[in-house]
This record gives sequence, structure tokens and C-alpha cells, in this order.
Amino acid sequence: MNKVSLLAASVAIALAGCGGSDGGSNAGNSGVVITGFDGYFKDAVVFEDLNNNGKLDSSDPIIDLTNEKGQVQLTNKQYSAEKNLAIQTIVPGGEVQAALIARDPNRFAGTYTVDMDNPTQAMAHEVVFRTLPGEKVISPLTDLVVIQAGANPTEAAIQEAKAKVNETLGIEGNTAFTDVIAANNKALHKTAQILTESKAQAKDNYSAETSLAIADKAAEVVQKAKPEDLADENFKPVVEVNNSGTVDVVTNSKLFANETVVNAIKAELKPLESHTLNINLSLAAEELSLFKDQDNSDIEIAVKVVTLDGVEVTGLTATAVNGGELTISGELTPVRPTYQIKLTATDYNSETKDKSFGSVTTAFDLQVNVENPAPTIDQEVAETIEEWIESIELFQGVEVQNEQYRIDNLFSDNDELTFDAYTSVEGLVLTLVKSAGQTELKITGKPAYVYADGQTITISAFDGVNTVYQTFELDDIEKQPEASIEIDREDLAELQSAIKSQLADLKVGEAVDADFNITEVFEAQHTSGVIEYYAGTEDDEYVTTVPGLKVNVDTNGTLTISGTPTSATKGGSFVIAAGVNPDAEDAVISEYVTITLPNVQPEDEVTPPPSETTSLEGKTWFFTEYGLVDGSDSEKGNDQIWCDSIKFDGKKVFTSVREAKNLTSCSEEVKEWEGATYTVSEDGTTIDASLPMTENGETFVAKMRYELTRSESDITKSAATVYMQEMDDAGLNVTHSQRYTFFSDRVDLEKRLNVQSDAGWDGRVFSMYLPTNSGLKLGTVSLSMEENDPSHSDGAFDADITFDVPGEDFTCEMAKEVFRSFTLTNGENVYASSDFGSSDFECHTSEENEVYYSTIDFDLPSLVKNDVYSFLGKTTESGRTQVEQIKFNMEWTGVGNDD
Repeated sequence: MNKVSLLAASVAIALAGCGGSDGGSNAGNSGVVITGFDGYFKDAVVFEDLNNNGKLDSSDPIIDLTNEKGQVQLTNKQYSAEKNLAIQTIVPGGEVQAALIARDPNRFAGTYTVDMDNPTQAMAHEVVFRTLPGEKVISPLTDLVVIQAGANPTEAAIQEAKAKVNETLGIEGNTAFTDVIAANNKALHKTAQILTESKAQAKDNYSAETSLAIADKAAEVVQKAKPEDLADENFKPVVEVNNSGTVDVVTNSKLFANETVVNAIKAELKPLESHTLNINLSLAAEELSLFKDQDNSDIEIAVKVVTLDGVEVTGLTATAVNGGELTISGELTPVRPTYQIKLTATDYNSETKDKSFGSVTTAFDLQVNVENPAPTIDQEVAETIEEWIESIELFQGVEVQNEQYRIDNLFSDNDELTFDAYTSVEGLVLTLVKSAGQTELKITGKPAYVYADGQTITISAFDGVNTVYQTFELDDIEKQPEASIEIDREDLAELQSAIKSQLADLKVGEAVDADFNITEVFEAQHTSGVIEYYAGTEDDEYVTTVPGLKVNVDTNGTLTISGTPTSATKGGSFVIAAGVNPDAEDAVISEYVTITLPNVQPEDEVTPPPSETTSLEGKTWFFTEYGLVDGSDSEKGNDQIWCDSIKFDGKKVFTSVREAKNLTSCSEEVKEWEGATYTVSEDGTTIDASLPMTENGETFVAKMRYELTRSESDITKSAATVYMQEMDDAGLNVTHSQRYTFFSDRVDLEKRLNVQSDAGWDGRVFSMYLPTNSGLKLGTVSLSMEENDPSHSDGAFDADITFDVPGEDFTCEMAKEVFRSFTLTNGENVYASSDFGSSDFECHTSEENEVYYSTIDFDLPSLVKNDVYSFLGKTTESGRTQVEQIKFNMEWTGVGNDD
């Protein structure tokens, strides 16, 4: 069931019922402080673990990066909204860092976690720790309790988990959820360190059972440790999980980078004047080597140079000797203003290197003084973009509609810029589109989750060397409000008044045709999708209680009241309604109002004028034709559809001169066809014309017959079926005949040239005669364009031509009898121009209510916004006299509709 029929059904039911930047939150502000540690974690990611799986998924909201005290600041509102807080450590070059850079390079490029127990080096492991809802500390100790409590724990399960951990570690109450470093509890601090190393080593084997066994061993190690071991931040035994599930303690002293040497290297590492690298630095200072490991003296160092976004510089020659020299030479590519030199060594537990416990990296920023200045940000433009973003109402599960804004003027630079955009909101889609030579940001999609304020949209500009970012913070994204349609009673009163005023003289036998705008009467609240409109009665759409008077509302909300009343009527009325699909299958939310009509007066007793006879002569006729703008046919298949016109008057022939504007409009002006003459039949329905023509440099006189067979009031009031027939030289025999629909009112034809891709069904459907098993019947042809789901394998976009005959079958086999080819083109790109059944398009026969209809399906690689696309279906030899060729133009507005 389509949306329009759903809306009609809902009306009937209703009537029946009536009778930033880098990490480091400022903990001095008001709100709630969250602290993460085994030692305090600097630049670790605090996030909400939405599915409580102990992993940082792409959909998990990121709250902030921790400062050097392991802290992030939450507002009270944020804190109350977050349910499952967790912390993720970042390792240089690790999988998590790569995923975060792809998510938001401004925030995470070059960022890695430092355990402030060892402030000279990067965190060695990517690991996640969790805490319980309502707690303010995240650590290996809190994580231990969460793992014991299990997914979605009850209060009883939480209390039982706390009791298990307390018994294992020999602690009481809520001690596991306190800052043990601030409390100078060296035993629990050491326990947390061992749990971190052990969880990293165990990976997926860190279960409820094994983690408790590991904690038991860790407590045992700490209990036996000497005071100097507890004070030594590098004393970090690892509790390993064996294949049998048992645990063993492996003694290990953590490899570390000497702060004295690190600071000496930083002091010596000066900005370069070019991207030619020739570095020679000492990896020793004051008789200390860069790396130190109590368990292993043979320390090998690996050297990498990377860009801040993690791209490794290749082609360099590098050597590094611990306690000796670091040499790096070669060319730095790609060209960037900042790089990182990463020096990495493996942590072994013995001189024989039996077991390794991860690697330790110390990183040094390397600056290059580039001549190319970075793009600058226009703050005034940034403010206007921020105002636009703030104006967008974001709700969980609600589709963002028609949000697009220019962003290329946000940045200024002498170089050509490449733009990109990122968001931290899962489900929100950012697309950069070209429009009239400008770059605009298009926001679509719908937020997948509820988010506290602080989520971001970031726009970047890259000049080939430098990347500059502008980040815009979003307000909180709340749950989807209940969808509704609201009625503006003042606008309703104005509409009722206008109808009574314009139709005050309703009278039997007198035709009326009046338009009114009803869009201000209805307003959709908190839902996505386009408003659908309805006009009619409880039982029937399009009718009123006044016989002969009909109503219709197009997709733009224009109400048309038309027809000729056939009987005097008092108290006539109809209803109008608006509905919207609230993202639920076969559902619609709607509201309706009743409109009263002025009384219809009896007919004056006068003799009606004689009806007008239909004649080809004496009026300008408009018709559609395919070809190029110069009037010729294309050899490349990129024929488009045009409005041409012809007039026969006083034995002279007049015709329009095709112009570019005739792609969407008809020209009233016609010029005399020099040398052309015609004769006309007595009833005016057949004209034989002699038309001088020039082709390939040769001039000849074409003999053409125009035969009007009938008026087509079922198509539109101004329509008539005309056969254009090529005659032999003597003008006696027909050599070629093609059925056309002529229009005496150009407006009726222009509707076929101005179809909008986002129009409702009634704006994309047209009447035409089609052959059925019981003869030629009046059916419909409807057009559609839409953008496919990204997972669609056949093409990014789709275009359809659908043939339907009420109560009769019209299958693909029947279509093939009368149509030989179909073409879709915007004049430049041709998406299909070949025989029926080719690979360029498909035909599908479908069934509804035991009646079959057919659809021509184009799979398209792309569509250009605001381009006009021509649908052309050429007829077979036998089909020429049965059906008119398919000739329509549709503008791709950037939004499709196939309802």
C-alpha cells in the first residue's frame, strides 16, 4: 500500500470515528569529573559503551580525551545521560588509533595515550576498562567488577560482583571505585598496573572466571612484594592465562624510556628548513641510554617516521643504537609540516628473550618550516555555518531533510583546496556536493542514538601540504518526539474565507477552476518524509458533495477546485487532510478538516452555445519531439525531448524555431515556413502539407499528412490524437505513420517537460493509451528517480518508467510488442540507447490485485542535481500507430520519490 492510499484510509477511519581540539578537560569547572587510571591515563578516550561489550565501536559516543590527571569534565546533564562509561587507550600506529583518525582526524591525528606512571613513552597496549553506571572512576579495578556483574546486571548481580572482587583483593566497601593513586594506596595501584598488563596479554581470554583468577594472583604478588617494588613503576609482573585456563605469574620489569634522554632528544630536534632529512642524534645522555629494561640489556630499536594521520614515510634510511646514535636520511614524503619519529623497542622478560610483553614507543614531533602557508578560516563564515547547524533539529531516528549549505568560502588559500567533513554522530551522513561551482555540505541520515551535547561536525581543508579544521559542537540529541500534524486555525479560517469569496457565484452549468494553497494549514512535527495531501469525501478521493465539482491537491499543497456543478446544492462540502509517514511500515499520521462550499444556484434558463468542433486549422498546436536543439537527430543516442509547435492558417504553415528553453517550455511565437502550403479536409481534421526541406545539402519537398482522429479530454481538455504520416512523392500513399498527442494549450504539454524527481505520484503520472488483450485502453505512464541504498549492487541511482492500465494487464511482453528501445539522457551522459531487453535497462512485470503492470528499470551510476533528464521510448513498426512514443523530461532535484 502506498502512502497516498494510506492517507486516504486514515482519513476514512478518522471520519468514521467522528460521528574540539586536543584532549584535556578542565577539571576546575562545575560538573562531574571522571578519572581513569592504572597510572593516570593522558589522552585516553572516555566513551559511552552503548552495547556494554567492552569495545570502542564506531557507534559509541566519544565524550572526551583525558588530561594529564586522567580526567574529563562532564556537565551534570551529560553525566546523568551516560549509562556505561568506559576508557580506551590509544597506541601509536595501532588499530584503534587508525579507526579514530578515520572518524575525526582533527581530534585524533598524532594522538596517543600516555600512562603518567611512565610519562616519557606511549601506552604499550590498546585496552578498554569499564565502570558501573553512576561511578566516577574507571580503572582495571572497576573493570574487574563490571566483568563479574555481566551484561545488563541487576542490582543484586552488582552487589555480588563487588563482594567477589572485594574478597579476592582483600578490600572492603566501594574501594575499587575510588582513586587509589590520590589515596596513595600503593598496593592497589600496583594491583591495577598488573591487571592492565595481564588483560592486554590475555586479550579475549580475559573472562569473568580468568580475570578473577588473575586478580587473585595479582593480590598475592602485591602482598609478597617489597616496598621498593611497590614504589617502582616499572615492576610489573604479568599473570598469564594458559591453554588449560589456569594462570601463572611471569616476573617482568617494564621496559621504559629514560626521561633525561627523551628531554635531551627533544632539545636537539630542531625544525627543519626543507623536507630533505639528515638527522644524527645521540640516544644517550648523562651515561643513560634511551631505553632501559632490568630484564634485558640487548635492546633493539625500530625507527619509523609517520605523518600525524599515521601514513608511514617510506624510502628513508635509518639506524638506531640504544645508547648510541640515531641516524635518519632521505626525503620526507608526503609533504607535511609535522611528522612523528617513533622509536620502538620490545619488552622482554629475560636476556634470552623468552617472552615478550608488548612494545614501548617514544615519539618525537618533527617540524618542517614549509613556505606554503596553511589555509585560513573566515570567522564570519564560520559563524553563519554554526548558525545553520544549530538551526537543524536533531532527534534520534528522525531523518534530516533538505539541509545543504555552502562551505568552500569557510577557508581561504592561494592553492586549490580539497574539502572533507566528519561527524561523531552515528547515522548522520555528511556529503560534499558541487553546486554551481561551489562546494556545499549536505547533511542527511538520522542519528542512531541519543547523545549528550558535545558531539561534533568537523570540516577540513587540505592545500596539498597543510590541513586546517573547523569543528562545530552540537547540542544534545534527544529521543524522537511523538510525530504529529498540527492545524493552524488562523490559516484554516483564511482558506475557508478565500474559497467562499472566489466561488461565491457557483451555478449549475457554469465551470469553475480555482487554486488555493493549503500548506500553511498543516504542519508536520517531529517526523521525516514529505507531507502527503488528500482532498475528497469520506468514501472517495477527488470528489465533493456537490455533483460535478471535484477537488485535488498536488504535492506542492495546491488545492484545485474544478468542474461544472450539475445540480443546485446547499451546504456542499469536502475534507482536506495532510499525512506523513512516521518511519513505520504501513503507518501514517494525519489530520483532516472540513471545508464548506458556497451554495450552488440553479441554472439560468438560456440556450447553451453550440459546442466547438475540433479542427487542426487556425490554432497553434504543441507537441513533444526528440532530437538535438538544432532540430537534428543524434547519432550518439543523446536525443532529448523538446516542445515543438505548428500552425496551419490561411494555407500557410507556421512552426516554432527550437531553442534551449524548449527543453522545459513551449514557445508561443511561430514563424512562417517559407514555401510550405497545405490543403485541408472539409471537416478540418486532415491536412496534407508540402514542406520544403534541406538535408545533406539537397533540397526537396516532403509530403506530410496530419490526421486528427479524436479529441482526448480523458488526457486533458486541450489534447487530441494526431497521426503524423509521411507520404510518397505523389502524396497518395502513407509510407510512415506515428501517433502523437497534440495540445492546443501549451501549459498542458509543459507539465510533461517539467516533472520533478521529488514530486508526488500525481505529479509524475500521465494518461496514455496502451494496447491490452481487450483493445486499446486508457492507462497511465509514471516516472520516477531515486538514490539507491549504499548497499545496492546495481547502481547508485535508479530510474523507472511504469505502465499500468486499470483492470487490464500490460506486461513486459506486451510492452516489447510496441516499444523497441528506451533511452535516458541529460544530453551529455546516455544511460541506455539500445534495443528492448538489452543490458542497459530491465523490464519487470509485477502483479497487484491479480492485474499485471510493467516497469522499465534503469540502473544509473550517477545523477547530476538540477540537470534535466529525458525519458525516450521509441516504438516498434507495429507500435507506431498504437501508442505515442514515451517523451518526458524530469529534473533531478537531488531527492527522489518512487511512491
